[in-house]
Amino acid sequence: EEESWINEKNTLVGSDDYGDTLAAVQGLLKKHEAFETDLEVHRERVQDIEDSGNKLIEKGNHQSELIEHRISSIKSKLQELERMASYRKSKLNDNSAFLQFNW
Repeated sequence: EEESWINEKNTLVGSDDYGDTLAAVQGLLKKHEAFETDLEVHRERVQDIEDSGNKLIEKGNHQSELIEHRISSIKSKLQELERMASYRKSKLNDNSAFLQFNW
């Protein structure tokens, strides 16, 4: 479930639409802020998944290698999403400043 959410949001934060008017940029920034709030909830869920997986590994689960791979994969995908989100926010803020300057 978390991987699906991450994959879905990669499309959103990967967009190169930074708004062509000040109103559009402000709307995109509001959406991005809502996304960041949602991202925090999913960060916590990924941490819960990691904790649960590590408990299974500590108990000697016969699928430990697969569990480790799954934890590593989801954490890596989340880190990439966070990186892309940070980049998008920076671009939105830059575009907002530019449009305010031109206004």
